[in-house]
Amino acid sequence: MDFWIMIQERFVILAVFTAVILVSLFLWFSVWKNRADLSKSLVAVVIGLCVLMLILALMAFIFTISFGYNA
Repeated sequence: MDFWIMIQERFVILAVFTAVILVSLFLWFSVWKNRADLSKSLVAVVIGLCVLMLILALMAFIFTISFGYNA
């Protein structure tokens, strides 16, 4: 129950991190499906940036839930 209250209190910032995660996954998937049409270096750079964005957003998500963002 306490976890659900924490999620409700931090909904706005968690929604931003969730949106970043979803956009990054969508971009990764779309580049992966069209990698035959794109240059290898572009695919590597975009996938690398997507992985970096995913890791940072997940870390920020966990940090926000664990330590808090008290508005």
